[in-house]
Amino acid sequence: MSEMPANWTAATLSDITDVVRGITFPATAKESSLTQANVCCLRTSNIQRKIEWDNVYFIPRNYVKREDQLVQPGDILMSMANSYELVGKVAVANIVPYPTAFGAFLAAIRPTSIVDGKYLFHLLRTNKVQSKLREGSSQTTNIANISISKLASIDIPLAPTSEQKRIADKLDAVLARVDTCRDRLDRIPAILKRFRQSVLAAATSGKLTEDWRGICGTRISPNEVIAERYSFARKDSERKALESFFAEYTPVSGDGHGLPSTWVFTNIGSIGVVSNGSTPSRKVSTYWDGDIAWVSSGEVRNTVISSTRERITSEGYENSSVRMLPKGAVLLAMIGEGKTRGQSALLNLMACINQNIAGVVPIESLISSKYLWYWFQGQYENNRLVGSGTGPQALNCQRVRELPVNLPPVEEQTEIVRRIEALFAFADRLEARYTAARAQVEKLTPSTLAKAFRGELVPQDPNDEPASVLLQRIHAQRNDKPKARK
Repeated sequence: MSEMPANWTAATLSDITDVVRGITFPATAKESSLTQANVCCLRTSNIQRKIEWDNVYFIPRNYVKREDQLVQPGDILMSMANSYELVGKVAVANIVPYPTAFGAFLAAIRPTSIVDGKYLFHLLRTNKVQSKLREGSSQTTNIANISISKLASIDIPLAPTSEQKRIADKLDAVLARVDTCRDRLDRIPAILKRFRQSVLAAATSGKLTEDWRGICGTRISPNEVIAERYSFARKDSERKALESFFAEYTPVSGDGHGLPSTWVFTNIGSIGVVSNGSTPSRKVSTYWDGDIAWVSSGEVRNTVISSTRERITSEGYENSSVRMLPKGAVLLAMIGEGKTRGQSALLNLMACINQNIAGVVPIESLISSKYLWYWFQGQYENNRLVGSGTGPQALNCQRVRELPVNLPPVEEQTEIVRRIEALFAFADRLEARYTAARAQVEKLTPSTLAKAFRGELVPQDPNDEPASVLLQRIHAQRNDKPKARK
């Protein structure tokens, strides 16, 4: 702290505050509503940018042994046990809506008369203090713990009282603008997501290429779809299966479904061959680490797959029911309660897939791989609703064949893909600019805080009472205070 301004002094947190650790109580003591016999109790999850009062519980008042274990307006609450990234997080109790205690994983840092509460709050947020807290924390598997003694010994640069207020007011004003900027920037990803979905919706409904269609005049008919699909049936059993399929899912002209009359409304089974794969036995080591690309469902994340995390051997291929899919096949994840089910990918290499993925090999005379992939992306939420089963919701190959698809002529598909990619490239450039701007904004708060506590944010006033005198005063007050009886 040798770089401190002349009127500043070095102190520890225990010199200028009272630190109170939270209370302990059994989990069975938690109650859901406030009564005259209990108090609210805050926990680490309530310590966000501000204290969040929406998700709190209550405990019997008899677990509060001393009055200083109740939150007072102006207290700075700190998370004393949390993940390494979140331990040391602080929030100010500006308003305390009802009698409130705090759990043992929290501490209340209570400023004395010589330190401005807002000044102290901002100081505790600095990278320098936060790193010191983490360095001194004890570690369990996933949790870091800060001891009261470590917290109390943290070094504090103490400015004169008037300057503390000037620093706090300046930080409030500057960081409020930073927070506003961050909040506005954080709306951009959702806006870009809606933009991409709007592009896909316009593209696959015919609106995006309305001008192009008026000039080029290409068309496709339901009979063409049926004829082309039959031409890929190599066996009598395949033809019989198609007859049953077309009896229930007959392609029709698009104008009956709000599409251009030059389009066809049909189903995935009409425009491609659908199959899934399998997983060679993990117990046989010679089935793995070979030369054949093998895709797991976790890799199907709305992306182009040019390489795979795992590969199988020819022996693994021969001794399982995997199928080799060609480059250009479109993959659809069929299982997963998270984001996985319904996500899609475009194969940019020959590969096998596991049993949780449907592979669609498009009939090129009917549909392009990229158009089908973009169609699946636009239908992500709808496709997730088609799952079946009593366990985790899942698609299967038959349900994938039954999924609807809006089918333009192949020439128009090419133009649709070109326009989608141009608009997506524009969105990607905006996203890159957002990412760069967000990174810069994230640097503003720590750099501004560091500048403030080096004494560089506001000018010093030589007429201010030196901070060393403040420190002597608080020491004298504490020494004169009668000791509490045991």
